[in-house]
Amino acid sequence: MRWSEIGLLLLAATAVAGFFVVVTGQRQMPVRADEVPLPSDPIDLLELDLAGVIYGPGFRDVPSAPPDTIVKSMDLVDSISLHQANLLITRNLARRGFDHMVTYRIPDRGLSFICRTPDGEPLRLELNNTRL
Repeated sequence: MRWSEIGLLLLAATAVAGFFVVVTGQRQMPVRADEVPLPSDPIDLLELDLAGVIYGPGFRDVPSAPPDTIVKSMDLVDSISLHQANLLITRNLARRGFDHMVTYRIPDRGLSFICRTPDGEPLRLELNNTRL
């Protein structure tokens, strides 16, 4: 047997092995957008609901907040009025099970929503109006 014949046999064996791997292997199916698992944290779900109001990638943590209160800050998108954002945020807080207590208007800044998470933790959402 010549070297060329041995090479041809090795090539054929490799082709058969490759065909076997392709036929019996697991196929990677593309993930559809509706099959992506949603987060279970209510604050993360609220952030997804408010994506149309928030300018940027999402909520920002406020480091100077009291240790017992969760404080999240967000900037208002230019295409939505402060009044529309107030209604949208208040409705989404109720829909996600947050206990909304009061909304303060902060002059020359925006709105501050005082509420409790569904777990009972104090939460303050600050909506900054960048158009002022």
